[in-house]
Amino acid sequence: MKNLLYVILITGMILSCSKDDDPKQPQNSPPTINAQTFIAHENIPDDEIVGTVMATDADDDALTFSIKTNSNDLFEVTPAGALSLANGKRLSFATAQTHEIVVSVSDGTIDSNAEVTINVTQNQIPSIADQSFEAAEDIADTSVIGTIMANDLDGDALVFSITVNDNDLFEISESGELKLMNGYHLDYETATEHVITVSVSDGINSVEAQVTITVTNVIDTLAEEPDSFVTKWKTETDNETIVIGVNDLYSYDYKIDWGDGTVEEIAHNSNPEHTYVTAGTYTVAIQGDFPAIQMGNASIHAGKLVEITQWGTISWKTMESAFKGCHKMEYHATDMPNLSQVTNLSYMFWGARSFNGAIGNWDTGNVTNMSAMFYYAESFNQDLNDWDVSKVQTMNSLFAHALAFNGNISEWNVGNVVNMNSMFYRALSFNQNIGGWNVGKVGIMTSMFQAAEMFNQDLNSWNVSNVADMSGMFRSATAFNGDISAWDVSNVTDMSSMFHFAAYFNQDIGGWDVSKVQNMGFMFHSAVSFNQDISGWNVGQVNQMSSMFSNAASFNQDIGGWNVSNVIQMYEMFASAISFNQDISGWNMGNVSNMQYMFNYASAFDQNLGAWNIASSGHLYGIFNNSGLSTANYDNTLIGWAANPDTPDNIILGNNNLTYCNGANARDELINIKGWTIIDDGIDPNCN
Repeated sequence: MKNLLYVILITGMILSCSKDDDPKQPQNSPPTINAQTFIAHENIPDDEIVGTVMATDADDDALTFSIKTNSNDLFEVTPAGALSLANGKRLSFATAQTHEIVVSVSDGTIDSNAEVTINVTQNQIPSIADQSFEAAEDIADTSVIGTIMANDLDGDALVFSITVNDNDLFEISESGELKLMNGYHLDYETATEHVITVSVSDGINSVEAQVTITVTNVIDTLAEEPDSFVTKWKTETDNETIVIGVNDLYSYDYKIDWGDGTVEEIAHNSNPEHTYVTAGTYTVAIQGDFPAIQMGNASIHAGKLVEITQWGTISWKTMESAFKGCHKMEYHATDMPNLSQVTNLSYMFWGARSFNGAIGNWDTGNVTNMSAMFYYAESFNQDLNDWDVSKVQTMNSLFAHALAFNGNISEWNVGNVVNMNSMFYRALSFNQNIGGWNVGKVGIMTSMFQAAEMFNQDLNSWNVSNVADMSGMFRSATAFNGDISAWDVSNVTDMSSMFHFAAYFNQDIGGWDVSKVQNMGFMFHSAVSFNQDISGWNVGQVNQMSSMFSNAASFNQDIGGWNVSNVIQMYEMFASAISFNQDISGWNMGNVSNMQYMFNYASAFDQNLGAWNIASSGHLYGIFNNSGLSTANYDNTLIGWAANPDTPDNIILGNNNLTYCNGANARDELINIKGWTIIDDGIDPNCN
């Protein structure tokens, strides 16, 4: 039974196998690939994939890709479908914006083809704008100041760098984070702004922009506060003391930072002082009620003040002698002092030889006194034309010895000034047009332009009717030859040395009313060009004519009609006046006490002065020394004087280089009867 079952089973298996001996084989499907498009930048490298070609296979057979039709052999594709440029190949947008190739895909049995399009694009330059950042001056070198922003339309990775730095202060990461270089720091007092140039690149193109870093101040000391009055001082030795002069007429209550870590509160009007352990330059800052600095009250320390740095907001009460004697002081302040309560600027920069600050914008509207303000400020030369000087009354010595000054002050309103004494004394460079000034209230012009060697302006329109003193006014003003013929000098009492050494002056001043003048001593001394007709002058009040025409080499005018009855001194009146030879025999010499050297070296003078009444004269020594007096006129003079009963006794008469003849008896009489001592060259050899 068992064996029968085995036979049946085997028979069934054989029958089953016989049915499968001729099965129907399945059909292979071709791969499916469609047309595709890729975009590639013209600068794409040959090792970068342009795109991956896609295909499918219904039988899930493994697919292999290849290029069937290339474009100038530009492209290659991996078996897996990765499309790229062939080794060493490059795209060019200018040459072709589109490339079409045919890609074949195979499942190992069947190939399928499709067109693949590669569109070429140009690379877009990155864009970056100028940018600004703020940074506190104490920012750490590890902190980010800011991140530079830029755009790229292609989406390329951007890399930043600094192409122009500022003293190597800054660094930037590739991603654009801006920081200080390691170990560097900012300083507001050194620079409030830094400008650098940053470049951004997409790997192909670069573009630059300016980046501005504005430094903000971190207040560490009083000197950094804008309200403080800030100066700099220099000590030369260790443990040296400085003293700041103040004006004890005012009350003080202020804080002072001495610049070495010492800060004090002071509420008294004594000069503050401080000792510095180490020699050096220190910044001193003052804040509070500090109405006046007056270095004239601390003169031995004035040379230690080397800079005005900042005025701050202090309300000043006076500037009298503020920086007097500060000969090393320079000016670096950019703000203005509050002078709204100041009336006195006298001696402010006296002796400040290094000072040349731009102070033309100061508010001087309430100032009444500018005496000696720039006296010996030898470097000062600024335009002060905008100053309001309408209330100033005193300008004496304002620019005296200001050797460099030639600033424009033509529009000054000096209508209230009464004193211009020595205003431009030895202002060697000054030659501005001030002919339009209203000087109607000025009473004193003593030495106003003395030694102002460059000055030569037309002042004829000046109203000088109130001036009483013109002594030395143009003395040594060697260039001056301005027309002043129209001046009303009717109130002037002193013209001594007015044109002394005014070498070029030769204007017609014969019409002047000099009836009140008392002193004409040295008036034309060494005025070597002057030779104007002044015969009509009323000199009746003059008592001093010493050296009036001494060395006036050109002068030879008829002044014989002058009334000199009040003159007392004629010492050297015509000494070395080598051209003068006028008849002055009619002069009333009754009050003249001194005629020494009156005609000394007046080589052209040859007049008979025998009619002179010399009763008051006690000094005739050298009167005719080396003059041009002829023997005849010497004789006549001796004869006339000997005949006058009022001729004084015991006179010394100096007449070097003169000889006598017919006057021998008169000479003997003067010697033997009057007791005179006469010094001359004796009798004329030609005398018969």
